[in-house]
Amino acid sequence: MLAILGAGGHGRVIADVWDGGYRFFDDNKDGHYPLVYFAYSGIGNFIVGIGDNKMRAHIFNEFNKEYSPRSILGNVLNIGNTDYGQGTFINHGAIIQCNCQIGDNAIINTGAQIDHDCVIEAHAHIAPGAVLCGGVHVGEGALVGANATVLPGSYVPAWSTVRAGSLYNENPHEQSRHQRGGQESSP
Repeated sequence: MLAILGAGGHGRVIADVWDGGYRFFDDNKDGHYPLVYFAYSGIGNFIVGIGDNKMRAHIFNEFNKEYSPRSILGNVLNIGNTDYGQGTFINHGAIIQCNCQIGDNAIINTGAQIDHDCVIEAHAHIAPGAVLCGGVHVGEGALVGANATVLPGSYVPAWSTVRAGSLYNENPHEQSRHQRGGQESSP
């Protein structure tokens, strides 16, 4: 039995994708789903069904001390050598190209496109329809908003937000190279 921690919108999406038995665990008694209110006996595998990155990270880190996180993959197109962390949720329609690394407890949402050689750190969220071009690095807990495009080689700092629909191009290496007059130098 899978324990889904959180019965809000994201938790219900996980339940729809999961092909097996599950039980919601949530402290919100006003929800419309059958809930068990933080009576955690009997949990085997769990996934955190909360969209807020900081809250999801906190709950994941607490439960990961005693229970086993479960990654869930929807109907995903994946091409070669991609590593997924524990407790990661990848929704239907995502496309993930070769040599990507996805950290623990991350969300790759509906229709997101992750091109080659991307790194997505723990607790990050790539929202529906977002596009990460090749070689993008998304820091811990960062949010790439719906339909945003992150250009090749960009770095999204930890716990930051790329606004929905935006075009993001922040490459510290390129910026520092331009500041040095276009000359490459060794650190």
